[in-house]
Amino acid sequence: MPLHQQSKTNQNIDSQTEEKSIRHLLEDFKASMKRAFHEEDKIDQFCSTRGLPPAVLKELMSENPLALCIPKEYGGFGGSVRDNIAFVSAASYESLALSLTLGINNALFIQPVSKYGQESAKPKVFNQFLNHSCMGGLMITEPDFGSDALSMHTSFTQKEGYFHIRGKKHWAGLTGMADFWLLTARKRTDTDSLMRDIDMFICDVNAPRQNIVVEEYFENLGLYQIPYGRNHIDVYIPEEQRLIPRTNGIQMLLDLLHRSRFQFPGMGLGFIKRILDEAIAYKIARCWQQTSVRLRPGPTPAHKVTGQFHNLLSFLPEVGRDCRHRKRFVVTRPRSEYHQKCYFRYDAGIGTVAAATRRCQRI
Repeated sequence: MPLHQQSKTNQNIDSQTEEKSIRHLLEDFKASMKRAFHEEDKIDQFCSTRGLPPAVLKELMSENPLALCIPKEYGGFGGSVRDNIAFVSAASYESLALSLTLGINNALFIQPVSKYGQESAKPKVFNQFLNHSCMGGLMITEPDFGSDALSMHTSFTQKEGYFHIRGKKHWAGLTGMADFWLLTARKRTDTDSLMRDIDMFICDVNAPRQNIVVEEYFENLGLYQIPYGRNHIDVYIPEEQRLIPRTNGIQMLLDLLHRSRFQFPGMGLGFIKRILDEAIAYKIARCWQQTSVRLRPGPTPAHKVTGQFHNLLSFLPEVGRDCRHRKRFVVTRPRSEYHQKCYFRYDAGIGTVAAATRRCQRI
């Protein structure tokens, strides 16, 4: 075999192996969500309370879903945008709060650190994510300036190999929950004025002199499981934990925010699919719960039974053609020869309209 063909074959094998590994990671993540939300605890009971129960959070992070986003050279999967959207979509099917948590970690921390972080700092940070289930977030907004990031007053000065950052931040997702933060600040000059450009720094809240104090937790509406609050910042960040922009800090911040918008289609996709599945299940259950078909003694007219089944699903043609991803069509045998009834129920499983027809014909 020519060398170039052999090289191409090896690349295809590596690509297939990588895709299989990512698929296994996704399946393991779905299994952990099922255990966390339906076995360890009941999501219906804690979805209206603040934060996630520790046991639930531990189970969700047990399969290390954030490894998908970490570059391969640091032990992760180096997931593409497509793979990331698949994970966020799977999470939003079960919980919008969980999908936003993954989005915050990936788009607002891991991706910018991967792209702009210094090589001396990245291995330490990513090792914490891979081996200790750590999480990260981003702090931009300030109490006095809202979304006007260019007017922020959080400032830093450089001395003795450290950046001393002081200021206040609020409305940062995962407040008090994340182990790492990207802090945005402006340089304070010798004349006590602030530079226009913005710098970003990695803050490890568990490291000495890098602790961030949460002054207040907000009683926010919406996704209760994601904590927000007001933070007091007075930290010393090593020089190696400063992000290095390609052009300037403002462009780096815009790139971070623009790339993060890839998360929203994934969140919406999973959430809409959940609404669709529940609407179909409710419609089917309600219709057949109120319906029983009386049949005369003799062979069961299967074409009438399946005809009603097709009519019921006519509002969604793709479901009528193939119900393998919905519910299974089951017909029970009549108890009495003189009072024959055909009942319908739906159980989780795999089945098709053709299989339902065969079931009816066997009665």
